[in-house]
Amino acid sequence: METKCHMIIIEKETDQYIQDYIARHKLRFPGEAIMNICQKYREEKKKEWSLDTITEAVSENLHDVLRDELKNFV
Repeated sequence: METKCHMIIIEKETDQYIQDYIARHKLRFPGEAIMNICQKYREEKKKEWSLDTITEAVSENLHDVLRDELKNFV
């Protein structure tokens, strides 16, 4: 994995969150915590996309089935 060094400015609240995260997950460096948080965020976004895709597919299929049923009813 290629890494980069960044100098960032963050709010005290955000810094405290990262420090708490480091302690809770027994990490050594803030960069590890940030990478971990970002990875979890990316995983959640993939799940969200998957749910949206499934919802859309189910809605389209339901629409088609209802349309066909209504045609048979009339």
